[in-house]
Amino acid sequence: MFKRDWLKKKASKSCSPEDCAAYRQQRNLVNKEIRYAKKCFYKKQIEEASGDQRATWKILNDLMEKQSDSIMAIVS
Repeated sequence: MFKRDWLKKKASKSCSPEDCAAYRQQRNLVNKEIRYAKKCFYKKQIEEASGDQRATWKILNDLMEKQSDSIMAIVS
């Protein structure tokens, strides 16, 4: 991520097509690695919660970024 941020700063200052292309390539690589890490994390969490429906649904709701009813009642 440090390299991506550094390339973004360099590309925005120079505005050269080569720097922009290098930044886009690094950005795409970082995004791909983040998606893969999230996939592995949630897959492991679901495997550990197998057999426990409550824990499984909690993980799935977290994955779908849904809030539970109790949290919604506090916020409202």
